[in-house]
Amino acid sequence: MKNVLTIGEAMGLLIAEEKGPLESVEHFSRHVCGAELNYAVGMARLGNNVSYISKVGIDPFGRCIVNFLKENNIHEQYV
Repeated sequence: MKNVLTIGEAMGLLIAEEKGPLESVEHFSRHVCGAELNYAVGMARLGNNVSYISKVGIDPFGRCIVNFLKENNIHEQYV
């Protein structure tokens, strides 16, 4: 097992669950994304000890991102 540290920006992603113009869409699914975050998830799934450095808001999306890190065995002490 290796120690991995990655730095990046995590983002909240909303995906429309129905077709049509965006202003008409009423239902979305929420996800977390970001290139470095995707890398961190992959490295954690390979059994590495992964930490992630970023800044998130003190809002629902920020809490969602921190929960996502915990759920994917990524240390969030630098967030």
